[in-house]
Amino acid sequence: MQTYQVEVEAHPTPHDGQFLADQLYAYNVEQTGYDDGGYLTLWVKSPTGERLAGLYGWTWGSSCYIQDL
Repeated sequence: MQTYQVEVEAHPTPHDGQFLADQLYAYNVEQTGYDDGGYLTLWVKSPTGERLAGLYGWTWGSSCYIQDL
């Protein structure tokens, strides 16, 4: 039986998170054939252009995920 090392990082870098996201995206593309993912932002702005509220998320495979509102 093969054993694996598990490492916990209390302060991961943005690069660490992006690495994981990229690997999951590549796996999902391989499994489904969908390669149309993209990030999504929506802003509510004042008449002067000041950002008052927003939405951040992504789209992929005819779906939408809202991460932050």
